[in-house]
Amino acid sequence: MDIFPVKGSSLEDLKLKDSVIILPAVATGNVGELAVEILLASLPVRLAAYIENENVLPCVGNDPVSISNPGALSTVLELFEVMPGTSSKPESDVKVYLLQQRAPAMQGRQAAYAQSIVAWAQSHRVGRLVVLSGLDASLCKDKQLLGPTARYYSISDTKEAAAAQSLGIEALEAEYLQEERELHGLLPPWPLLAAAASHTLPALMLACFASEGDNIPQAMQLATYTRDLMPTLVGTALTASAAAVLRIPCSFASLFGRSSGFESFLG
Repeated sequence: MDIFPVKGSSLEDLKLKDSVIILPAVATGNVGELAVEILLASLPVRLAAYIENENVLPCVGNDPVSISNPGALSTVLELFEVMPGTSSKPESDVKVYLLQQRAPAMQGRQAAYAQSIVAWAQSHRVGRLVVLSGLDASLCKDKQLLGPTARYYSISDTKEAAAAQSLGIEALEAEYLQEERELHGLLPPWPLLAAAASHTLPALMLACFASEGDNIPQAMQLATYTRDLMPTLVGTALTASAAAVLRIPCSFASLFGRSSGFESFLG
């Protein structure tokens, strides 16, 4: 796994030590990727680096958050720094990064990908990971279907759990967790969380129950919780991020392909 800082910067400029890295798990309903894309379109961010990982399918596309000329190419793994904005309080030395993943790991490479991400994070002394994911709604019990759909799962200290609880997010139920791991333990987000646990890297999962289909509402919910969580994890105001109004990226307009004309359904 290699990281390539954007032109004019270096690895030292990234200041990854003790940072918080927010990244998606390519899981049910693509909720995690959609949530990160919403954050990229809404928060004050700058592209910091491109990442190459041999375990992930390659892809390239147009700028997903802007239609302005001349446009910009996007790749499969990109690292963005969340800018602190203007605040009367001293800025924290802890940086927040968004690591977007726009394609899945290759078949049979989930564990290798997870290990490479955690090893890379540890080599740069990253402070903690926040993993955004969808969870299989078909495994939900009645009370889970009728109540709030967001859940958190922390594998490390209580700071992340306390932060999630302060936002009103419920802990992932042990019964659901056991069944989910029995059925989908080799699929995201579990290999990444397992790798983080085995290397004692603090990690928090924020997730929503979802099914395949239009999961923009679930992604917006996760993005909202993530935005609100940032100041707690970093320990500073992060005013520009905490006050940001979330918006839908322009790329979501083509999320489901070109719509058919109404005439197509007339006999």
